[in-house]
Amino acid sequence: MKKQSNSNLYLALVHYPVVNKNGEKVASAVTNLDLHDIARAVKTYGVKKFYVITPLKDQKELVNKILSHWRDGFGAKYNPKRSEALELVDVCDTLDDVLYRIKENSGESPEPLSPVQKEVLITLIISS
Repeated sequence: MKKQSNSNLYLALVHYPVVNKNGEKVASAVTNLDLHDIARAVKTYGVKKFYVITPLKDQKELVNKILSHWRDGFGAKYNPKRSEALELVDVCDTLDDVLYRIKENSGESPEPLSPVQKEVLITLIISS
């Protein structure tokens, strides 16, 4: 049985913009483990939603393909618990898009808890 989190805590995994070893602003690759492992932790600890941030079309397609398999495809029947966890995942182009989406869905004003800077790859967001 699925239950909705009453939490006002959200998590965003930022794949763009990040800084590579040469100090250049780049987009990093989304991995299968990003989705599976973080989604399970989000589900376990009652985080309301997990956003993956990437503006890259191929990376968004990859995320959606993985999510489709585990939400609607064979994976949903094979591992229903993983399917439930992955229901909490959404993909956005930017952190601003995430904040907008949270406000639109909750009617609340979200605030990033961690400073948004080049070293931060995971951002916690709370809505009041």
